[in-house]
Amino acid sequence: MGIKIYALDGCPYCETVHEALTDAGVEYDTIWVDALHSKRDGVRRVSGQRGVPVLVDETRGIIMCESTNIETYIQQTLASEWHLLYFRSPMIIMIDNIVWCSSVSVEPPIRQSFTEHTSVKTNA
Repeated sequence: MGIKIYALDGCPYCETVHEALTDAGVEYDTIWVDALHSKRDGVRRVSGQRGVPVLVDETRGIIMCESTNIETYIQQTLASEWHLLYFRSPMIIMIDNIVWCSSVSVEPPIRQSFTEHTSVKTNA
């Protein structure tokens, strides 16, 4: 079980959702749909409508339409489960709202910010 995205190739809203998932480090499967609305019965069975993108989070039982709603869900729910914040030195890792710091230098594969945390632990 995991995350599925129903998407149309070339759809800018779908591309935005793909980028948000990738930026958040979320693994997902894409189900490509037909350009004709009348041939999107799979999307209709899942979401009750034929528009894309549609996010299906099988783990949480969530089905969501509208790219702005999906992006918010990704940022507030999926990305908040596992944050990696990289700086050249020190390295900061956030897991379950606990921030861990070390003196290891890492090239940043992604950059994300956070506004609050519950505690800070350091490793020398």
